[in-house]
Amino acid sequence: MKDYKNAYKKYEIKGNVWLHRNNHNGDAAWKLLGFDKNGNFTNPNSTGEYFISVGCYSKKLKVESYNRIASIKNKNEKWAEFEKTCSEELYGNWRPKFRYSLWRFLFEFKEGDILLVPGNHKDFHVFSIVSKEPIMRNEIKEQYPEINFDDEHDFHYFWKVEPIRVEMKRDMLADSALTSRMKIRGTTSDLSKDEKYKASIIKSLTTEKRLSPESDAALAITNADTPESKVNELMLSLQENLDDGKFEKLIKWYFKKKGADSSKRLSKNTHGEKDADIEAVFEALRVKVYVQAKKHDKSVDLEKALTQISEYRKENEEAGYTCLYWVIYSSLDESFADNYDVEKYEGIRIISGVEFGGMLLAAGTDGIDEAFYGNDE
Repeated sequence: MKDYKNAYKKYEIKGNVWLHRNNHNGDAAWKLLGFDKNGNFTNPNSTGEYFISVGCYSKKLKVESYNRIASIKNKNEKWAEFEKTCSEELYGNWRPKFRYSLWRFLFEFKEGDILLVPGNHKDFHVFSIVSKEPIMRNEIKEQYPEINFDDEHDFHYFWKVEPIRVEMKRDMLADSALTSRMKIRGTTSDLSKDEKYKASIIKSLTTEKRLSPESDAALAITNADTPESKVNELMLSLQENLDDGKFEKLIKWYFKKKGADSSKRLSKNTHGEKDADIEAVFEALRVKVYVQAKKHDKSVDLEKALTQISEYRKENEEAGYTCLYWVIYSSLDESFADNYDVEKYEGIRIISGVEFGGMLLAAGTDGIDEAFYGNDE
């Protein structure tokens, strides 16, 4: 069997790109896609075929109704007939949003399209569609006698797929764009409208072990001409690999890089307004720095961040130490602070993505991969 866990030297995406969740029928859905109950990829049957399925109450959609809708060429007329059928056969007066996912699965998926499939073990997988049209349960159920395909199970429509790469760990091979997108709740979403998702998937498919923010940062700095552009390019390259947790890890790493005796992420405060994300201790200076981190590319609620760290400060003064309180946000827009009455938060330092980028640049980006992949203790 081909090892679908290996990286490609290069990969070109020609079809549309979709995110599609595969959790609607538990282990049975994953078995058809080639995985055992522990999330390990295996051959599902003697023919080595793989199928992806959909729920969304599709069990109520009669095959003749599907065929009737599929035969309509005009997209608007096809959608109107689909909506009519949803009322008559599937949902009655209910109009669930997930009917859009069913529509995409049945009538917008095409041979050659790429499917990004979030896994249940902090991983993700990429498949391509290889059948020309959806496949009905009667065409495959004999291959899986151990799976129940009866009318009570929402397990009636499938596409035949081919693995491209499987069991990719999110924290190793998913950049911030894919990480954020895989958090959405919908069953099926179209990723084709934004080229960044294609680029992100290709990067995941062609990276051997893990993405390297250090390599990206070094290239970004080298290609920049001025000190200002070096900071901007550095932060833009890092943001491709950042989510909320990784931004906190990056700040934690910065303090260690600057010689902190200890630097750690603090446990989340789920009750009340007081909160800090990182604590760094410089024992020789008898200084502790507490940081509220906000990872945002375009906008950030500084009022909330300032309130959280301000409330934390009220109950956190420690004898024998000078305690500093910072808010660091990742956006390169330095004007956010202009919209807030920062004077009432006297003593709290606001650090923009631009300033933090300069701090990282001054500290040096060598070893920055440790921020994302090192021990998080």
